[in-house]
Amino acid sequence: MMKLRITIIPLLILATSFASSEINIGNDQPKIQISAAHLDRGYLEKSWDLTLDNSGKGSLHIFGKDPRPIVISNERLQELRKVIQQERFLELQDHYGSMPVDGPERRISMQLGDRKKKVIVYDISLGKKISKSQREEIIRALRVWHVIRSLVNDPKALDSRDEDRRFIER
Repeated sequence: MMKLRITIIPLLILATSFASSEINIGNDQPKIQISAAHLDRGYLEKSWDLTLDNSGKGSLHIFGKDPRPIVISNERLQELRKVIQQERFLELQDHYGSMPVDGPERRISMQLGDRKKKVIVYDISLGKKISKSQREEIIRALRVWHVIRSLVNDPKALDSRDEDRRFIER
């Protein structure tokens, strides 16, 4: 009888230890869902939209083409989470810039846990007078945008990062 107990106890400890380590994986970060789109009626064939879920799986649709699946690495997903937190994305206003007819739009919709946020950056090159604090907020939004845009690996997709860098550097 004693020998049987010695054999069973280590097995129970091993099973308990394995189950608890499995439960803790990923519980420290809220689930994330992202949808992003870059639209410009002047360049509709280069406009795109991206969806991404918590596992790093999603789809990329460049207008005029069939949507295609994408998968990003856990490292890239963590980089995205980090910039969202650093730039306090959930605290940004809903939109920035001037909204000209058929002008550019960069949209980011995000759900992080139970919190949701949608930010649209319209045309920021029109020279509209903006306050220093609003400029800083636009720069925060653009930093998140740049990480998202870096996930779109297609040379035919609209890319405003050069224009955005000029805005950031002025």
